Amino acid sequence: VDRTTLSNDKDLALLEIAKRVVKFKEDIKRALRLHLTDDLFDKVAWSYLPMSLVKIGLAKDYETAIAQTPVEDRTWDKAIEALHKSIKFESVSSKVADIVTKMRPERGETMRAFSDRLLPLMEAANMDDNDCSWLVKPLGCYLSDVGMQATMNKYKSLDNIKSIKEYLEFLHETPGAVEGNRTDHTAWFLSQFKADINSTNNGQDRAPKRTHTDDHYDAMPKMRRSKSQSSTFSSRSHNSTGSSSSDCL
Repeated sequence: VDRTTLSNDKDLALLEIAKRVVKFKEDIKRALRLHLTDDLFDKVAWSYLPMSLVKIGLAKDYETAIAQTPVEDRTWDKAIEALHKSIKFESVSSKVADIVTKMRPERGETMRAFSDRLLPLMEAANMDDNDCSWLVKPLGCYLSDVGMQATMNKYKSLDNIKSIKEYLEFLHETPGAVEGNRTDHTAWFLSQFKADINSTNNGQDRAPKRTHTDDHYDAMPKMRRSKSQSSTFSSRSHNSTGSSSSDCL
């Protein structure tokens, strides 16, 4: 990534930092795991990390971070915690988490490419795969009819999908999951929150009925977590002045 571009785009710079840290950890783990037992892996990784940080001047910061850790507790996970402290990665992680909630497949992007973009950033943001099921329903806005039908056949309901990694892999292995014909799923999507929508509109169903356009798939629902889903759609439906309003539009 061009340095000028990074200096002018803070979000892009954050994502680049996050991706490089994740790749750095993966490269070390991949290289050492090929040759070492679990016990040796922890010991070698613990010793290797400070040497790998010399070039960027953070070796001493790392050593300070691990100084209070007993030898018997010096595992790979503890080493990574120390690494994050030494490079002050927590501030990056929280900002990356905000960016992840707004991510969506780009037009023409395959599910594998989207997965390759999303998963490293989820790791950088310390998002637990099993706690990210709230990403599933927004992702449903981008499925083709084939992808939606395959999803229903396998899982019966989007609520049954608990692992976003597993689901992305399933979509990757499903031909035409995001390509091909798409029916406008907005009415169905809002029906998942029907009780809340009705309660704020005196029982009147405000789910939009409209003709499908591809532009429907150009905006990802901005949903941060499952607890906020209902309030997000309820408030938007309540503020509607008669025209359809949805993040899927």
